[in-house]
Amino acid sequence: QSVRRDAAAVRRLVGYVPARPPAWPPCRVAEFVELAASSAGLQGKPLRTAVAKALDLAGLATRAADPIDTLSDGSGRRLLLARALLHDPQVLLLDDPFTALDPTERAGVEALVSDAHLMGRTVLAAIDDAVVPPCFTDLVVLHAGRVTAAGPCELQALSLIHI
Repeated sequence: QSVRRDAAAVRRLVGYVPARPPAWPPCRVAEFVELAASSAGLQGKPLRTAVAKALDLAGLATRAADPIDTLSDGSGRRLLLARALLHDPQVLLLDDPFTALDPTERAGVEALVSDAHLMGRTVLAAIDDAVVPPCFTDLVVLHAGRVTAAGPCELQALSLIHI
């Protein structure tokens, strides 16, 4: 698909998770996901089904009525993942998905990434950390905008030392 010729088609294929939202809107968890679902063109039963599925995948079904500003960083990250998964995209783009997460929160996000991969999605992530979690299979290392190493993660661990 070409972004220039058919941006809407590309948006349907991709789910994007920013490092953090500019600001959380003053709403509840389910309302945030519902707003994203309606923005994606869902309505009625398909909207309710997508919202419930996304909240369940993100482990936030029990927090649906909670105000967003009460979420931890990890839960907020999972909420952004739920929003990105609403329209069942083939590709997930994650911007620094593990920043400011404690080990438990990090494990939750890693599990979501692993599940996305198992469901046949391609997951691309920009990670500023030298530790690449096992939920990723391949690694590309960039330095000054150039690829300095690429390949399966287990083969790249040693070559990272030389960069």
